[in-house]
Amino acid sequence: MQAAQPVSEVGAHTGCPGPNERPAHPGLTMRNICKSFGGVKALDNVSFDVHPGEIHALIGQNGAGKSTLMGILSGSLKPDAGEISASGQQSVSLDSLRSAKDGLAIVRQEFSLCPNLTIAENIFLGREPTRGLGRVDYARMRKETAALLARVHVNLNPDCVVETLGVSEWQVIEICKALAEDPKFIIMDEPTAALGDDRIKDLLAIVTRLRDQGHGIVYISHKLTEILTIADRITVLRDGQVSATLNNDDLTESDLVSAMLGDAEISLRHHDDRPTPGDDLLVVNGLNKTGSFQDISFTLKQGEVMGIAGILGSGTADLVRSLFGVVPWETGSVSVRGDQVRISSPHHAIKAGLGYVPADRKGEGLVLPLSVYENSTMTTIATLGRMGYYNKSKGRTLTRQLIERLSIKVASPGGAVANLSGGNQQKVSIGKWLAKECPILMFEEPTRGIDIHAKAQVWEIITELAKQRFGVIVVSNELPELIDGCDRMLVMRKGRIVETVNRQDFDENKISVQLSAEA
Repeated sequence: MQAAQPVSEVGAHTGCPGPNERPAHPGLTMRNICKSFGGVKALDNVSFDVHPGEIHALIGQNGAGKSTLMGILSGSLKPDAGEISASGQQSVSLDSLRSAKDGLAIVRQEFSLCPNLTIAENIFLGREPTRGLGRVDYARMRKETAALLARVHVNLNPDCVVETLGVSEWQVIEICKALAEDPKFIIMDEPTAALGDDRIKDLLAIVTRLRDQGHGIVYISHKLTEILTIADRITVLRDGQVSATLNNDDLTESDLVSAMLGDAEISLRHHDDRPTPGDDLLVVNGLNKTGSFQDISFTLKQGEVMGIAGILGSGTADLVRSLFGVVPWETGSVSVRGDQVRISSPHHAIKAGLGYVPADRKGEGLVLPLSVYENSTMTTIATLGRMGYYNKSKGRTLTRQLIERLSIKVASPGGAVANLSGGNQQKVSIGKWLAKECPILMFEEPTRGIDIHAKAQVWEIITELAKQRFGVIVVSNELPELIDGCDRMLVMRKGRIVETVNRQDFDENKISVQLSAEA
């Protein structure tokens, strides 16, 4: 791997100013930051800075300390030791008021939207434009919201209520909220996690323009191709320490993986040693939902991993949510093991044998204030008891088995699941369905917002389920992952299945064309 360069050296992109052009003080600087939680050291003498006019990427495995470091920078956490300065002015920490004055905006991985408000109301919440007598100028608010949405090439109605939208659209709104502040510095935490390739290109173009206009960008992503595309410098965290700070000059993904993981090897191909799929398990025939999907028909076999690929608005998420009874379909039929079922609620879906791991693990997959133990056993409460009494001992045993089986890093099963890293939270979200032993499991964006090592572990879980003759459906924007891990793939566009591709015919370029082609 390329040796780390001094943090003052020039980045790879021409938009990043050279050493003689940079100001005397970096815009945001953190030096020797330390932070512990309950005796566990999350950050150990970490130094990080971002200059005006550069994109400084921050990468590392889940649990490496990225979120903690950014929490300290944004003011939501206080460091145990270290120094922070903004524009050369030293401070102990940056609270939210100071961050706003210094022009620091944050696109968080967690959503902070009000579902019952419109897109425009969410974007301008707390700073609504006004006109005479202090009345909110809704016309101006809608106009400015439309302009922000146009900047990220998303065609949404500013008056649309947020709760009617999917996770992908929520992420777009969060990005627009940050852009609306016209900040000097922006922390972007997995901003493209829920976006399709076409939208990712649009967003990266916006990020690059902001850099060229003099904004400093802290960019956090597990998508290493993005990092190598736009970053000027890259800081790698490993186990709470800086593993390397590199100029993005002829770096490769292998360089970054080595910096994150050391000598550990990761296999990303997961279907090579699986047995041939067996009998029909799930049969979907002519499913329709107005405004979401039309005439959906497919068969899922025992031991098969079937991918469903589609860009934002293609109907993929609506389809699996409908199969799970969140928003029931209108016409068509579904059969499980030869018996036709009518699913009008999640309860009906679970009873029929379907489990669902949602993309929004924090909002829908888990109950964050509850413990790992409580989250892991919530699907099996009815079976872990007798005569109306819940058997806590059996529940704890089940939780310990899941922790060991899924290699969940947790200090105590009784600790809040909110304290886990994103990758370990995802394992808990998956684990509760493994405990239920549903013969059909549906995953929506299962590797969203987790690192490359956790991604490999999730796909190992999926592969093991297939070997045990479960049927698995994976909806994802990550086309390379579907190609590496699936036996068959449905390609959806504008609510319809436009092609079914078998493993031997997988071709990333051809499938990409199908995803984005005009109807």
